[in-house]
Amino acid sequence: MTAHTAHNGANLSGANLSKADLSGANLSDAKLTQTQLDEACGDANTKPPKGLKPPKPCPPARVP
Repeated sequence: MTAHTAHNGANLSGANLSKADLSGANLSDAKLTQTQLDEACGDANTKPPKGLKPPKPCPPARVP
């Protein structure tokens, strides 16, 4: 979801965001739970809905 916006209150309430990288995502109008955000990761540019905390930072990319 890098650099994307969840437009018009996208309903993500049933989405499995476990290990999802939400870096750069503007989720300010999305419908989702704190539990979903807690299972995902993001960066300083991830914007959660009002009243929810942003996801934890994503781990650094691994180089093979």
